[in-house]
Amino acid sequence: MKKLISTLFLMSCSFVFAQEIFPPIVPPKITYRNLNSKKEALVEKKIFPMGDFKDLNFQKIILKNLSDNSSVAVFAIMTQFETFDNISKRTITFEKDELAKLIQSLQTMEQNSITNPEQSTKFKYTTKDGIEIGSVYNSSQKLWENYINMSSVISMSIIKFNTKELKELVQLLKKAEKSL
Repeated sequence: MKKLISTLFLMSCSFVFAQEIFPPIVPPKITYRNLNSKKEALVEKKIFPMGDFKDLNFQKIILKNLSDNSSVAVFAIMTQFETFDNISKRTITFEKDELAKLIQSLQTMEQNSITNPEQSTKFKYTTKDGIEIGSVYNSSQKLWENYINMSSVISMSIIKFNTKELKELVQLLKKAEKSL
């Protein structure tokens, strides 16, 4: 009898303590990608020019779901490239947190461009979409060379720019970040 009671007690305790506690349901964060591809919703897209850098056109894009009034603002780089018989446009978007990381990386490159190291030095930052932005120190010429490589996104040559233009790029991106 004691064995039966202790067995029943242990089984009931195991059922009580075996209950899982599920985390609270958090609504998904509204992102540009999921709002842009939303089905059965009227989506409004507004594009505001932010400036140009070399062959790149910077924009602020605001998407608004008119069904439930949700909206999201992103920073975008619009590129245009041409092949033998085709002209194409591509827009690459950055949400605010990704733009902040990009600016921080470019500021680090900018600070290091003041120095002249003894050996060749390289910096590289790659975005989520595969855009590579970097800086290379050529020790023989004692010169920093900056670049944007968008070859993973589009078939486009590397965009090169100097240290002064790097500062302009950082300022343009900071202005864009404040507007988001």
